[in-house]
Amino acid sequence: MRKLTVLLTLITGCAAFYSCGVEGCDEPMSVNAGVTFVNKQTQPIALTEVTVSGIGAPNDSILYNAVKNVKSVDLPLRITSEKTSYVFKFKATNPDTQEDVYINDTLHINYTNLNHFISEDCGCLVYHTLKSLEYTKHLLDSAYIYQPEITNKYVQNILLKF
Repeated sequence: MRKLTVLLTLITGCAAFYSCGVEGCDEPMSVNAGVTFVNKQTQPIALTEVTVSGIGAPNDSILYNAVKNVKSVDLPLRITSEKTSYVFKFKATNPDTQEDVYINDTLHINYTNLNHFISEDCGCLVYHTLKSLEYTKHLLDSAYIYQPEITNKYVQNILLKF
């Protein structure tokens, strides 16, 4: 009987301790630039195939590898810099030969960083404010900052026009 009383006391005590403690973080914990592909009338379009890789840092990797029928991508920005660069590899069809070709364009994103405290449970994130874009124009027509504030809420931040 004594063991049962001790066990019930222990269980009740643990339940009370956890109910008053940390509730957890239910905030999104990633901060990415939303990049949307649009046509000349700024309507979203799906590209046949896209590969996106980071450039300019020792451990850059492929973020999207030959993704088909893609309308947008989410790109992380470096928190230790104020510039992040990507290379986009687009699949296109040569109108003369009807063969598939791959065309590369680069996008350089310039921004400022802002440390943002979410909560005790979630900690801090680094938000960004877009300043300017530099890009090549092999297949890409232009690039625009649509919404400069990048937070942990997904929005379209950059439009790439084809």
